[in-house]
Amino acid sequence: MRITISGVGGLPLVVSHVKTLEDNDLINVSGLCRALGDIPRSSFLDKVERLGLEGAIKHYLSEQRKTKLKT
Repeated sequence: MRITISGVGGLPLVVSHVKTLEDNDLINVSGLCRALGDIPRSSFLDKVERLGLEGAIKHYLSEQRKTKLKT
């Protein structure tokens, strides 16, 4: 499954290929958490509950950028 998050003007901010669980095209949450920086699944699912899937992914991507800028 390909997840694309677009920014202003429709420019893609993030394009990620996530392995699905075959028959039902379910997202492999563990794989997505690893791709977002080895975050705990429970933390990710809490963010998804509060912000939605797209909001949670954006949150963790911005966290990754902040840590990269500090180093």
